[in-house]
Amino acid sequence: MKKKGRYDVSDSIDAQFEQGSNNTVLKNKLGITHSSEMDKVEAEQLAKYTPCNFVNRSDVIKALAEVHVELILIHPFREGNGRCARILASIMALQADLPVLDFSLISEAKKMDYFAAVQTGMDRNYEPMERLLAEIIESSILSLS
Repeated sequence: MKKKGRYDVSDSIDAQFEQGSNNTVLKNKLGITHSSEMDKVEAEQLAKYTPCNFVNRSDVIKALAEVHVELILIHPFREGNGRCARILASIMALQADLPVLDFSLISEAKKMDYFAAVQTGMDRNYEPMERLLAEIIESSILSLS
């Protein structure tokens, strides 16, 4: 009997595929069975907002907030979703000629506000995340001075 590797998830719910997908699309709430359709659904915000080269800062903040919340909500990874979302936000900020974002604000004083902003995003209300990201951007810019 072959020993399972430590990353083997064949007995896990994570290994379940959508019926009719030829084991190419993981089980999902939308019942999507074709990888091209899944790619379209998952990449909607990225296609809409990247490259993030908006002139108006409020447009940048809206783009960052929506992409950040949606990535957290779809949680595509078993581990590291927050880190990935923060890295992506920083990349988008750099595309918009802003500095790398310092997220220490949400790991300290505004942690509960951050969780609430993600929850509010479930209803496609990104305003709380926009407010947090505006603070993070300001703080990041000021730290360069």
